[in-house]
Amino acid sequence: MLHALFLLAWPLVIYLSYKFIMLNINQLEKDSKL
Repeated sequence: MLHALFLLAWPLVIYLSYKFIMLNINQLEKDSKL
C-alpha cells in the first residue's frame, strides 16, 4: 500500500520541484538584469 502511494506521489514531487526550480531561475534572471 505504502509503495503504491509512493509511486503515485513521484510525479507530483517531480512537478513541484520543476516549478520551484523554474521560479528560482526566473528570479535570478530578473535580479541579473537589474
